[in-house]
Amino acid sequence: MKRIATLLIFTLAIAFNAVGQDFNIRVVNEMRMPISYAIITIEGVPRAVTDIDGVVNIDFRRIRPEYKLAAHAVGYQTFEQEVGTEAMQSGEIEYVLKINDGIIADTNVDRTSDQARAMFEECAGESTAMDFNCKMKAHFDFDYMKFHSEGTIEAENLVDSKELAYFRSEGWFHLPIQRNATEDSAQSTFHKLDESLHYALSELNFAVAAIGHNRHFYKYRPDYALLGQSTDGQTQYYRISFPMLASKATQIIATVDVATKSVTAVSTIIYDRNTSILKQIDADLCAFLPTKKSKIPALCPTRLTYDYKTKYADLDLLLDQIEITPTEKKR
Repeated sequence: MKRIATLLIFTLAIAFNAVGQDFNIRVVNEMRMPISYAIITIEGVPRAVTDIDGVVNIDFRRIRPEYKLAAHAVGYQTFEQEVGTEAMQSGEIEYVLKINDGIIADTNVDRTSDQARAMFEECAGESTAMDFNCKMKAHFDFDYMKFHSEGTIEAENLVDSKELAYFRSEGWFHLPIQRNATEDSAQSTFHKLDESLHYALSELNFAVAAIGHNRHFYKYRPDYALLGQSTDGQTQYYRISFPMLASKATQIIATVDVATKSVTAVSTIIYDRNTSILKQIDADLCAFLPTKKSKIPALCPTRLTYDYKTKYADLDLLLDQIEITPTEKKR
């Protein structure tokens, strides 16, 4: 009887450890090198971020064999699969992410983050964010859940305004918003459109500021890497990651034209821990001097896409034909 009791206690101890242990996830590229700060989603909801070694542990109690896990890393193709019984038994799963089409991967795996940052700053030239008084005109195409809206839009950024203090504190501020929508546009989407416009431009502005040699961001120890280059060698792609800035994990790909030494596009993935939303923003950029006294060009979007998807919501915003006009307006 004593032997049976001992065996029962031992079995219960094993079961308790199995419940309490972690599920190990590793994310690597095709060269088997770790992808740092990749975002892991469970059933479409972001749950964790890999460390510098491309590894993250998730509580076993969050996992089921039928759940779909995905790894997201800007510059790489997203990979998703069911956990499966084999992974549940081993407690481990590995994702091998392919680099985006059109990019030849950088094979110098010994380059440090500081060396990659120095390369980027030399190659990209100086720039600043779109943080000045200006007006924006654009065509928009907006989908939220099953609703659709389309038309033209105008918005204004006023850096010295005191109106709508909450939005001002959050980033790119716009007032007023004027819309000219097509007749079949869903009116119910306009509030969500206004909110999406604000956050898309705010997050883009943050990304541009982060890559524009703003040393305020260096204290957060961003990780720099040369992801690769185009087939003709005229374009380089730098991956810049902030593992945790405030409540957000942010990854940025900066596309750099080698000949002109300028950033021509950015692609950003953001995991907001507060809302458990995974956002993606892609923008084509052009540089110009916002004022006569400006010495450093501002990077402004000419085309922008913003989307996020959760288990319960789906949102897509396209802004094209974007025109940014500096103003001297004061309030």
